[in-house]
Amino acid sequence: MVKPAPFAAPASPSPVAGGRCTPDNESRAWLESLTSDNRGEALARLRGLLLRATRFEVARRRDQLLLVNDHDLEQLARTAADAALMRAVADLDHYRGGARFTTWAAKFALLEAAVRLRKLAWHDGQARSRPVRAREERIPLKLQAAVNDMIEALPGNQRHVFSALGIDGIPIDVLADDLQATRGDVYRTLQGAREAIRNRLAQTDSLS
Repeated sequence: MVKPAPFAAPASPSPVAGGRCTPDNESRAWLESLTSDNRGEALARLRGLLLRATRFEVARRRDQLLLVNDHDLEQLARTAADAALMRAVADLDHYRGGARFTTWAAKFALLEAAVRLRKLAWHDGQARSRPVRAREERIPLKLQAAVNDMIEALPGNQRHVFSALGIDGIPIDVLADDLQATRGDVYRTLQGAREAIRNRLAQTDSLS
């Protein structure tokens, strides 16, 4: 798979009222064509641009997915491009002109591809390193036992999220997908678990 050329850098926008910037001529043309009654051609062109972005991300991470064939990666790139197209079009009202429209839209594609690639790597067993467990082996046994007790004392959802992300090293995208939750919900649950453990550690005087 040939690595696509990098995307163009953002233009220097002109700030206007309301926190928005005046888009460059090309960006304005994109917005007009995508919001017109006859936008089929513009959608097809945008989808092509987003496919270039997803292929770029796939090529960039190719060496992390040695067991995945090119056909499956191409399908991933196309699926990610389709999803990114839907997100970008639905989010047109939030484009603020701070970068070229093509740069703004490409970010949706890069994110979609990156999330799918991380999930693919995890489920294929290529991202199952255990850095946290390796660090645990160097923690004093007394402290390990106390922390384990604190984890067990967490509410069920916090315990599950903390163990999955902090101990088993499961990517947050994979866990959120499995729990049918958003990344934000999972992250807030993790933060709650961390705070509870920190508070209990602060109250423990015997862990010197």
